[in-house]
Amino acid sequence: MKKTFCCGLLFLMLSIAMIAQASPKIKEWTFAVYMNADNLSEVYDFAGKDLAEMAKTGSNDFLNVVALVDYGYNAETTGIHYVEKNKVTRVKKISSIDMANPVQFLRFVSYVKKQYPAKHYAIVFWHRNIVKNIYKGIFHDGCSENFMNIHSLKETFKKAKEILGQQIDVLGFDVSYMQMLGVAYECKDSAKYLVGLQAKKINDSVAYDKILDSLKPNTRVKTFAKNWAKEYVKKYKKSETSFAKNVTCSALDLQKINDLVKALEHFVTIVLSGKYEKTFNYSYGEARHFTMPASVDLWHLIKIIKKRAIVHETPTSFAKLSKACDVVAKALSNFIIFSDNEGYRTTSSVSVAGQRAGFGRLGVCGVVGSGGAGADRFDR
Repeated sequence: MKKTFCCGLLFLMLSIAMIAQASPKIKEWTFAVYMNADNLSEVYDFAGKDLAEMAKTGSNDFLNVVALVDYGYNAETTGIHYVEKNKVTRVKKISSIDMANPVQFLRFVSYVKKQYPAKHYAIVFWHRNIVKNIYKGIFHDGCSENFMNIHSLKETFKKAKEILGQQIDVLGFDVSYMQMLGVAYECKDSAKYLVGLQAKKINDSVAYDKILDSLKPNTRVKTFAKNWAKEYVKKYKKSETSFAKNVTCSALDLQKINDLVKALEHFVTIVLSGKYEKTFNYSYGEARHFTMPASVDLWHLIKIIKKRAIVHETPTSFAKLSKACDVVAKALSNFIIFSDNEGYRTTSSVSVAGQRAGFGRLGVCGVVGSGGAGADRFDR
């Protein structure tokens, strides 16, 4: 009887040990990168450089660094890679996949959740988009010639949130022109903070080593988001590329976006009253624009409108418009937790979609949720 009891106890202890060994350790953070490197031949090198930067810091006791890299038809390097200090190991071989298909992203998220569970998740969308393709979509797969557009983001990140069982703590877009209010609106229910560029991305600009270095076991999520954007801009400023002198990047608190949208809905209603057409037309022409003709900096637009209203409006109409501008400006300042730029001195690092022909397009496409915030014309 005693022998049977001891054998049973030994079996139980071995079973517990095997289960413990089979279950991955839940770390404080997992930093996961969805890396689409198959749309341009030179992008292969940029992806390798960024992986090398990640490896300068790499995974540790509290951090997992993992990347799904698709090099197109180069099957010898395509797959999921686990990044350690000075070492990048392909842990799962994958044939070339359609990175523009949200299903592939969600499969990657499922793999990350199962193999590299954590209390906090940072997810990066990595891509080098070509300007001529911007209007077709935000994510272009060079093999399938398919595009992922902004309209698919909401549902995609909603499913990612369900897979993880929690919100994405920090969502980063290592992609050109993504720091737009419409994009942020699509992500607001699935992520806490958003980091990205308002203008064109330089191919070797992201200081992934510095970004990961800034992450400590007790780092607050908000602080990490701010540090991420800060290191982004620092790398640009140190770049010898002439284009690097024009960069604008921000970290956004998506938990504050509803207040901003509410303020903008009121603001748009006032502007659409028909009394401020002259003020708006002058202001829109002066406000900071980027390569995308429909992209205008929100903070600078509001600032110019208020300045122009002094000249073109009566004291009564100015007071009404000025108050609405102030409410938007306050909500915007709460929404942006960090913003920096080099060359673009008149930006907040957040854009909205708009057409000079009418502010109504701005309201419908870039601001008002009921009209489809996030419908910025990337896909037209």
